[in-house]
Order: sequence, then C-alpha cells, then structure tokens
Amino acid sequence: MPKKIFSIYSPDLEGDEGNENLIIEVAKTHFACLAKSLSKNTIAAFEIFELNDGHGDFTELFSNIQEKSKILHKGFKETKVFIQGDTSILVPRQLYTADKAEAFLDTSVGIMGTSKIIIDELDFSSPIVNVFSMPAKMIDNIAAILGDIIVEHTYSQILRLLFTAPVSALPEQFLKVQFYNKHFIVAAIADNNLQLIRHFEFEVPRDVLYHLLYIAQQLKFSPETLVLQISGMVDLASPLYAELQGYFTNLEVEQADKGLFHLDASEFPAHYFTPIFNLAV
Repeated sequence: MPKKIFSIYSPDLEGDEGNENLIIEVAKTHFACLAKSLSKNTIAAFEIFELNDGHGDFTELFSNIQEKSKILHKGFKETKVFIQGDTSILVPRQLYTADKAEAFLDTSVGIMGTSKIIIDELDFSSPIVNVFSMPAKMIDNIAAILGDIIVEHTYSQILRLLFTAPVSALPEQFLKVQFYNKHFIVAAIADNNLQLIRHFEFEVPRDVLYHLLYIAQQLKFSPETLVLQISGMVDLASPLYAELQGYFTNLEVEQADKGLFHLDASEFPAHYFTPIFNLAV
C-alpha cells in the first residue's frame, strides 16, 4: 500500500487548472508527482509516496495513490512520466539505429519479452541516445488513466541539466550523486565527457562508499581534483554524510533552485527533494 510521506501545496493550486503540467516519477520505491504552473513557471504542488518493493499492478497502485492525492484529480495541459530504473543504455548517436535498439538493450541489461523499448534523444555536443525499456502493460495502464503522456527516463533529465549548463561549469573530475530511500544514482564525468550513469542499491553507508570509491579508482580520479556533489534523501547529520566527508575532500550539496518553487518545504532540508524538483526544470 503506498504511503504519502510528504506533500506541499500552493494556496492557488485550485485556481490554475488547465494551465499546469503534471510531472510524475515512477521508481521501485517511490512515486512522485508535481504540478507545475505554466503562468508562473513554478512548482504549484508536490507529493511523494513510498512504495513497497515489487508494487505489482500499476492500475491498482495508481488507484491507491489517487485516493490519497490532491494533485491527480486535476486536469493538466501536458503529462510527463519519468521512469527510473537500470534497464537503460546510452548509445552515441552515430552508432544508433532503430533496428538495433533491442539488441543494444538486451545485450547490456536484458529485457523482458513484454517490455516496450523507448528512446530519448539527447542533443549535446556529442549527441547520445538513451535506450530504455519498461513493461508494456505499465505504459498502457498509465496512458489509459492519464491520457496522452510523454515517457522519458530519469537519467535523461539528469544529463540534460549537466550538459546544457556552460561547459566551464563542470569540474574536471565530477561525481554527481542523487540519494533516494534505498538507492542512489551516480553520474561520473571526466573532462566534460560522460563516463557512466547508473543506480546502486544500498543498506548501510559502507555500501555507498564502496561503489563511489570503486568508480573513482577505476576512472583514475584524483582525491584532490575530484568533486563529489550530492543531493536527495541524505541527512547531513547522518553517519553516511560523515563517511563521505572523511573520504571526499571536495564535497558539495546541491540545493533545489529556489526560483522554481515558492512553497514551504522547511520540514526537510533544501537539498532533500532536489532530484525530484529538477524533473520540473
């Protein structure tokens, strides 16, 4: 049963119906939804629900969430659904052809026979195609409930925000880490080139350290040069943060763009929902 763990609403949420976009993120352990006002270009409302692993039929899941939601009963101009998961592979555009999409994905991560393959084309200086899959039944269920939808992968949005920024803004050696309840996503960049992006599950701080230190070692990152930027569900007074401070000299905390929302989220630190708020940028 989904559990709402946090929500914030603008006082004028009800007065802007039809002039808002709906943004949803579906992950293994959470479901987030945001209403973005097009007239003000800000987040008008936000809800996040905790999910049990293996949450099963999406129609039933969505029905349970909708009963608890103040957002999902409204009408929206556009609906975008971000899928979070590891069934994704990034292919340089010059190597990508539509007829090879399934082979690329199956060779790298494996796909189920009932999955639908989707692509995100990312127009950077070195163009990339993000090839990913999700259960065909889930797409059909979402579309049946929400109507016309745009489906993208969370990795694509992370990379857009990284590589549409001025090139000079990226550190020479950079690890961007987004924490969620039981997993994190890491993107590694060297000399303005993406080296990897993937997610890891963790139970204790040592799990996180193992993966990050291994990535840094494999990419021959220097402790003096490497910048580690974190955001998401990590307590800055926690043993995990203390461990990160002990191993990474250049540690940054990414805050959400304050111009994107005028809501009182003071119950949690400003960095806590940055990864989800960034989906609305």
